[in-house]
Amino acid sequence: TDRDGVALAKFDVKSDRGSTSIEIRPSIGEMLDTPPKNIDFDAATSGFEGNKFLMISVSFSLSPIDDEKFESVPTKILKHLYLRQIGEWPDKGCFVGKLPESGDHVYIRIECDKVTGSGKITVCGNNAMASNS
Repeated sequence: TDRDGVALAKFDVKSDRGSTSIEIRPSIGEMLDTPPKNIDFDAATSGFEGNKFLMISVSFSLSPIDDEKFESVPTKILKHLYLRQIGEWPDKGCFVGKLPESGDHVYIRIECDKVTGSGKITVCGNNAMASNS
């Protein structure tokens, strides 16, 4: 997240055999807030520069997708993440979310060729950092 521990629940479960600490952290996708509708994706992402800029790209390959499943990709993404779709879904989808603490925007572009099943996901934002867990 943009602030470690913003949404963290800590418990101590105690019994006659001792105590166990438990931490529950929601994923960043569950914590994103939906930004305003009037965002120009290309204009917003073209201005990223410097050492506070983060861009991660991941390529993927799937089996070819039929038309119905291909058209439902944005709906499935929006069902699981608090993002706003920007523009239409021909071969790429642009989405934006807002980080919970700072309010900074996170931009996501998903490109996919329905014939070959290959594509790329790019995530970028200013004042952000990434971690694997």
